[in-house]
Amino acid sequence: MNKEREIRRIRDLILRSVHSSLGGEEERELEAWRKASPRNEETFRKLVEQRFSPEEYARYRQARQSDDWPELRRKLRKRGRARYLSGGWIARYAAVLLVGVVAAWWLARSEDEPVPPVTVARQEILPGEMKAVLRLESGERIALGKRAERQDERLAVRGISERDSALVYGEQPERRVERHVLTVPRGGEYVLTLSDSTRVWMNSDSELRYPSRFEGGERRVSVTGEAYFQVAKDESLPFVVEAGGAAVRVTGTEFNVMAYPDDGRVETTLVSGGVDVEANGQTRRVAPGSQAVYDKASGSLDVRAVDLALYTSWKDGLFEFRDMPLGAVARQLERWYDVEILFADPAVADIRFTGAVKKMKPLAFILDIIQGTRSVDYRIEGRQVIIDKK
Repeated sequence: MNKEREIRRIRDLILRSVHSSLGGEEERELEAWRKASPRNEETFRKLVEQRFSPEEYARYRQARQSDDWPELRRKLRKRGRARYLSGGWIARYAAVLLVGVVAAWWLARSEDEPVPPVTVARQEILPGEMKAVLRLESGERIALGKRAERQDERLAVRGISERDSALVYGEQPERRVERHVLTVPRGGEYVLTLSDSTRVWMNSDSELRYPSRFEGGERRVSVTGEAYFQVAKDESLPFVVEAGGAAVRVTGTEFNVMAYPDDGRVETTLVSGGVDVEANGQTRRVAPGSQAVYDKASGSLDVRAVDLALYTSWKDGLFEFRDMPLGAVARQLERWYDVEILFADPAVADIRFTGAVKKMKPLAFILDIIQGTRSVDYRIEGRQVIIDKK
């Protein structure tokens, strides 16, 4: 067996030993290699016992085992607080991916060179947080979220309060109606309750325009980006959402609207109730579990059945992807982590990925799994991520 093949073989045996999946003959083969020299034994021990810093190892341990997508989805729905990640159904190996890289490197070193300690150095890019900026009709701006210094008096005089990083509009019968704009930057998300008790979850890089109090014959707002609406029922006052050239009309329901300018389409996904979507002179009725897609380039407006979780789980702190191109995955990660993701080889952007992961994980956690389960490498330079083929 040549040196390169021997390195691959021993590396694979060590990996499988860490994962407790060696057969009897393989165990004897690995045992014989360990006993062949003190250096072999030291290499094995270092890899098994010190392959990660405690923080890195704990992160990888959170990639839980799952056998197939239906089982993963069942667990996600049943246990909202527990999140699993899978990419090509190799998630159970996530905790040992880096071991193989380090093992191959160590085993290829000269025999007389001492075994170095294992270190894992990486730049940490943390997830987004609850934050937003409220722009009043006067042009004044109020920072909102966990890092806001204190309750702003400009909110209180308008019957508005911020509770647990969520904006709540109370009754304002004697105040003049104002036009407000809530902007959620990249790396943020936010929740607000409008004056009619409608709740709105705002995703990263999104903006909502709305009145401080609804009056007249309808409740009309405008969104750019992505928002999930839980509309307070009022048959006498239809609720209308304008988004990217489309209009969604309801009286009381739950739905998600995605209308990022760079996506070229507006998606309205209905969870419950009923909505009418109007665009380019067309109107489509959408039933629960379906999605209306308005293509801004062609002007078409179509309705299709979808898996709701793939389009709404973001508001519950979860990324879910099913057979999604890495280019589309990257756009979501860019908004949430406030980074720029580039593909050194454009073909890599077309590689498909399936998975689910908590949004509150550091960016490297997701990138490591993608790297380990698809044929890609990545590197982080400041707030720029470059992804390339292996």
